[in-house]
Amino acid sequence: MITLHINTINEMIIRSFHALNKLNINTSSYTLLINRINALNVALDLLKTSNDPSLKLIYTIDELKESLLPLKSIVSKSEKAILKLRINGWQYKMLKKNIDAVNMSISLLINKTKEI
Repeated sequence: MITLHINTINEMIIRSFHALNKLNINTSSYTLLINRINALNVALDLLKTSNDPSLKLIYTIDELKESLLPLKSIVSKSEKAILKLRINGWQYKMLKKNIDAVNMSISLLINKTKEI
């Protein structure tokens, strides 16, 4: 299951970079997407380290805490959007995978910040 979540977060990062290329630098949309990409990278690393204990997480406690809000925002927006989609359509399935992967990352993130 962790491998599926790793792949899902990785796909989200790739799609975010594609969207980033369409935005003007120095706009709020650009900054929000940069913050989202950074948070997704933290989420990806959390999933990878939970899957392979030989890997070490290299983020400070502040960096971990800063990634929580963008991740929660992704889930919130996705949960609102999924209500408007046809169940079992490709967009529904994609958003469901995204929500599950990000929620798993949030759980790992919260546990990690409690450890430190």
